[in-house]
Amino acid sequence: MSLIKKLTGKPLFRQMVRFGIVGIAAFLVEIGCLNLMTQWLFPLMLPTKDHDFYVLAAAPIAFLISAVFNYILSLHFVFKKREDAKGVTVFSIFLVLNLIALGLNELWMWLFAVQLGINHNISKVIATALVTIYNFISRKIFIEDHQKKKNTAADSE
Repeated sequence: MSLIKKLTGKPLFRQMVRFGIVGIAAFLVEIGCLNLMTQWLFPLMLPTKDHDFYVLAAAPIAFLISAVFNYILSLHFVFKKREDAKGVTVFSIFLVLNLIALGLNELWMWLFAVQLGINHNISKVIATALVTIYNFISRKIFIEDHQKKKNTAADSE
């Protein structure tokens, strides 16, 4: 059996692919919201013309919108929800993990966009790549059911 077949046949690999697809969709929602706010909404609504302020104000809002989108898709397509937890508990855990991710996201956006002067879209791509690693590991540990079968929601379909 070839190495590629061995890798692609593994549940963890399939889960990572689904996580990536959901992540790309959530990223598109986030980058769309970020640009909508920084390019159109904030310049019309806010008295300041400080683009750095727009970016730092819009980034957490866009992040949280995409986090809810990501939560819904992740529990449906990627992770098998813990059996011992109610939906509110799982969402609370997801929210705490995302607040930590939001802090990391803001740190990276501030560093790349404000301090280093990198375009906010490029900064967002870099920040997203860095936060994605944290997101997969933290969700795998805290959200996924480890008690029963070692498969994911999509594997059991």
